[in-house]
Amino acid sequence: MTAIANLQSRALPAAMIVGALMLMPARASHGDTETPRVRLGRWAGKLEVGPGMNAAGRHLRDSAFVGQNLRGAVFDGCDLYGVRFYQSDLSRASFRGAHMTGMILGDCKLDGADFTDAVINGILSDGSQPDLPLSAEQFMSTRSYKRKDLSNCVIWGFEGGKHA
Repeated sequence: MTAIANLQSRALPAAMIVGALMLMPARASHGDTETPRVRLGRWAGKLEVGPGMNAAGRHLRDSAFVGQNLRGAVFDGCDLYGVRFYQSDLSRASFRGAHMTGMILGDCKLDGADFTDAVINGILSDGSQPDLPLSAEQFMSTRSYKRKDLSNCVIWGFEGGKHA
């Protein structure tokens, strides 16, 4: 399932929502934990993974970060296609200008993360976290929102087909 943000009580004036799906929030059961691990994709190069890591501009395609502390990590300008973040702490991480289409998020902390000018069309949820914890402010800072292109997005928080 593709998912982006909880936009309860938010307006999307003149947004292109072709291919978007508006849903009410639902809760999935959490509890399944995976063994912490890192798998770097073939184009990632050498990278010291951990809090505050700097992966700016890298092609992290098809990498996996499971159960990792990545607080304050920098993913600015990264190609994150097919990257899987699961049960990881991404608090205060920076995704400025990152291309996140096809990225998979599940059960991650995103408090204070910066998504300014990130392309978020087609972020996938593994189902453990049906309403991704992007705040409305984080969502509205993205390039996808600014361009009014919400194609291939599932947007949570709309009630009865109307929005405020």
